[in-house]
Amino acid sequence: MTRAGLGYGSPQAILLPVVGPCEQVVRSRCALRGELSGSHSDLPAARSPGPLGSCFAEVGMAINILTYLDPCSLIRISVCCSQFRSVSEHPTTDAIWMPFYENRYFINPKFARQEALLRPPQIYACLETLSISGKWHVRGLASKGPGGEPFSPYKYEYFQHFHQGRRHHLSADFSGEVEFISPTESVGEEAFSVHGKVDGNCLVMHESIRSKDDPTGMIAVNICSAVVSLDGQCMAGVWTQHAPSHDGVLGAGVSSGTFEARRCVDST
Repeated sequence: MTRAGLGYGSPQAILLPVVGPCEQVVRSRCALRGELSGSHSDLPAARSPGPLGSCFAEVGMAINILTYLDPCSLIRISVCCSQFRSVSEHPTTDAIWMPFYENRYFINPKFARQEALLRPPQIYACLETLSISGKWHVRGLASKGPGGEPFSPYKYEYFQHFHQGRRHHLSADFSGEVEFISPTESVGEEAFSVHGKVDGNCLVMHESIRSKDDPTGMIAVNICSAVVSLDGQCMAGVWTQHAPSHDGVLGAGVSSGTFEARRCVDST
């Protein structure tokens, strides 16, 4: 499924992730319309409740049961019982989904408009399947130098290739490499080694810059942090560059700045 298939243009689309080996979002339904007015009477009754539905005919009891389930169990019971599916997708159960991703979903003003209409089940589904694997076009600005020393801000751009591992509890490790657009003589002598972790829709990345002539010779270290849009198409963040250190501790700051990146059209 492409990231465009997450239905940002249709706030009624709800995506339910299925937790299992190499499985992604496999179900989408229309959100139940209308709001509760002091009761659950507007919730549709299941036409064929089945064994589970007949055991828990009272909506209030069904909601109480759902509050004790983890995301995996919520999806499984929703798949096998239409009544529980109707209840779990109703806006009154949004509070059940929020704790599953609190402190792991960050809103960047650049992406706020397209994510504002998503409900908690949709947000969780997006985080569950979010991947940064692929080729990204990075543009940035180096804005500050060390201390009070004179510094001339400059812009830069390059391609970044990410390889993300499988997500586990909304987290995943990744590695990558840099592809320079217009290599200069100095850039051509440098090699970037990229490693990091994605948690929710936030990533932290460590870039080691080494000399191609001497792979053991460290030139500098970049520490980057960014927020990724839920559709997996954009990211924006900040970075600091540090002098190399032989004791494993970051050296003195060299420069810092900001960056934005967009997934390349031909990237999968």
